[in-house]
Amino acid sequence: MCKKSYKAIPVAILSFAFWVGSPLSHATDIVGAWALTRYCVNGECMKVSGVLVLNDGRFAMIYRMNSDAESLSGRGHAGFYQIDEDHLIFHVKYWVENVEGATRIVPETIVKPKMHLDNDELTLNFESGSVQELERLTTPDEPIDAGVWELHSVRSDNSSKEASGMMVIAGDHYALTYVDKSGQSGGAFGGTGGRNGSDRHLIKLWNLELLSDRGVASTDDDVRKLELSQSESFLVLRGADGALFNFSQEANGSSR
Repeated sequence: MCKKSYKAIPVAILSFAFWVGSPLSHATDIVGAWALTRYCVNGECMKVSGVLVLNDGRFAMIYRMNSDAESLSGRGHAGFYQIDEDHLIFHVKYWVENVEGATRIVPETIVKPKMHLDNDELTLNFESGSVQELERLTTPDEPIDAGVWELHSVRSDNSSKEASGMMVIAGDHYALTYVDKSGQSGGAFGGTGGRNGSDRHLIKLWNLELLSDRGVASTDDDVRKLELSQSESFLVLRGADGALFNFSQEANGSSR
């Protein structure tokens, strides 16, 4: 299957398929942005879309799923990753989810799916029995600046909260997952980036918000623009609704 940039990712409801593959030869083979195209749990597949971004030993992911006609659910993850033979080991530092109306912020954990890379297709088989299939997204001629950014605070509704999170950018795609210091709320979003002259922005194509015991996963029509401003080591995202996200650039290995 050829490489493509994200516009609309078609999703088919497919039956579970077992695979046999060889380990990756180089960790750099998986660096970049990947579109989630298929998600199966115990052989049952559901409609899904999302993005996984891998860069400099860090990852961030957000995806949205429909387990039935009445349920719109989503998860966000971020942390560190490493390769051990044919396993992609995720050290998940941030994990938020709203699944079938139940919200949860999951403590730090390690997940070790078995992986198979076939050109631009990546398959992850998890110990739980679930399977994720992803397709590589192309890097544009003028990408937004790649990097890893550590979130420090979130401001919305005229209030500001200390927060902890990670945003990973590769090519023209990004993903962010975060929680506030109270551990009661958080969120995740991701999508694409662009330039208009000297102005840069990020577009939310996937969005997940957790407020105490309530969670909201966005619909396909819920597209939001964030203005991006950056100095040498700081980055700020501003939303039209007044939301403000403050980041500093994470040095190589500084938080490992």
